[in-house]
Amino acid sequence: MARLRIFVSSTYYDLRHIRSSMESFLEGMGYEAVLFESGGIAFHHDMTLADACYAEVQTCHMLVLVIGGRYGSADEKRKEQASEEVIEKMYSAYNSVTKREYETARDKNIPIFIFVDKNVRSEYETFKSNRENKTVRYAHVDSVNIFLLLDDIINQSYNNFVKEFEKFEDISSWLKEQWAGIYSDLLMSRRDHAAIKSMADRLAELSELTNSMKSYTETIMKKVLPPESASAAIDIESKRDLNRKMLRFMKEPMITYIQNSCRVMEGGFVPTALDLYHALDASDSASEFMTRANVPTPVLTSLLSRSNDLHSGFNSLKESYCNPYLEPLKGVAE
Repeated sequence: MARLRIFVSSTYYDLRHIRSSMESFLEGMGYEAVLFESGGIAFHHDMTLADACYAEVQTCHMLVLVIGGRYGSADEKRKEQASEEVIEKMYSAYNSVTKREYETARDKNIPIFIFVDKNVRSEYETFKSNRENKTVRYAHVDSVNIFLLLDDIINQSYNNFVKEFEKFEDISSWLKEQWAGIYSDLLMSRRDHAAIKSMADRLAELSELTNSMKSYTETIMKKVLPPESASAAIDIESKRDLNRKMLRFMKEPMITYIQNSCRVMEGGFVPTALDLYHALDASDSASEFMTRANVPTPVLTSLLSRSNDLHSGFNSLKESYCNPYLEPLKGVAE
């Protein structure tokens, strides 16, 4: 069974005791702690050490970011452009390796757990009131880039909760609580998924029953009404039923998005709802659906950039409108 891989990101020398405790804590939890000093990172001959770290972040399930008083060494690309004397200055702006590790995890939407030394967090409040004053010398940080990193983190819309710490136990106890909550949510989600699947099965049974009742009603009508009247009544009701389904189909978010996106394109082709339905009915995948519907390339590119939404939307439509228990939408007026 694969273990949960957790990347530990921080400066080394000032936080090496925290990193050591973190490694023991994670291994004790049964997880794989990924730290460069413990050989958890594969250093390739054709990559810089920093780039190897960034690549390793992308293979992990979570990242724990610990921010202390040191900003850390500059990213390799920045080192080529600046001397060590410039980098060490309090107000010199540059990207550190630790910051790049954080950005890599953030850009890949990897869950991040962020801890900031209590003194640093307190001094951050002083910095916010003195942003333009470069004569201030801060006691607990070696670079204002630490505060700028906190700015960046706090300004994110999610995945950005910051927890203060004084000792390692503050970190470990909070992580235990958070991970227990995540595990609880996962179990609840699996239970809800099972309930939804059960509901879907019942809806399929209900659809089958509805179709059976419709057939039974049509049979009765044919027996009690004159042939021409029975056929006319059945045709009228069938068209009403199919048109109701088509009206619902036209209002589906994915369908309206495709049509509206096509409309704003100059001279663009706008597939009708009926065209889209027939393409959906004949397709086994989202990409095949887009091809059959002749969706313009710019719209297709936009949809493919959100592949999760595209595939979930396709599957939802397929389940709702191409269910084998449902009568196909044929002969519907556009």
